[in-house]
Amino acid sequence: MDHILLVPIILVGIHAYTFARWLSQEGNTRGAIGMYVLIAVSLALPVYRMLRAG
Repeated sequence: MDHILLVPIILVGIHAYTFARWLSQEGNTRGAIGMYVLIAVSLALPVYRMLRAG
């Protein structure tokens, strides 16, 4: 079941990545870095939770 929940998380991560890339292209480097950090955390936490639960 946890694997199924990763699909929407990955899709949201892709959408956020394109937004971060757009921010970077528009010159908002600080906002892009913040989005990249948010993407990394939002993808890492569910994977960590799945690995921790066994």
